[in-house]
Amino acid sequence: MIRIVLFILISFQTNGACSSVKKGQDKYQIDKVINNSPNISNDSIRCDILVVKYTETHLNELLNADLYKFLYTFSKDCSQNVEYSEYSNEMLFRVLEKYPEQLINCMSTEKGLDLDYIFSELSAPLHDIDGKVIYEKVQNVSGDILFKEKILEALKKAIVY
Repeated sequence: MIRIVLFILISFQTNGACSSVKKGQDKYQIDKVINNSPNISNDSIRCDILVVKYTETHLNELLNADLYKFLYTFSKDCSQNVEYSEYSNEMLFRVLEKYPEQLINCMSTEKGLDLDYIFSELSAPLHDIDGKVIYEKVQNVSGDILFKEKILEALKKAIVY
């Protein structure tokens, strides 16, 4: 119950979180409410399967704030939770395929993400993926070159995985 209330509170307080904004779309706003709010801990959504479920059900209409929250669910501590691990791994590839530029921008601008764990997840898919398609999409978007290269390197491992 507390997680649901917290999720609702986070959803209301965040209008956008990453610095990637699609021009002409008001729903992509820059706002780092969660990072600056003393009442909300990013650790509180680590391993939160409800955030992953929300990401799946809203996959075609995710806001930057949604991407931010989704990325914050990833933590090496979650690897012991099989249900979360499988589900979040699958969703990570689906989100990357649909929002490659936004995800790169989120990863490159947000502090506190467990990037090593996210990159390890990207290098070891637990479900069938179309790695070559995702690789090409990432390769063809703009964004932080360092993060883009790390994602592409992880995807190369995933393709031969």
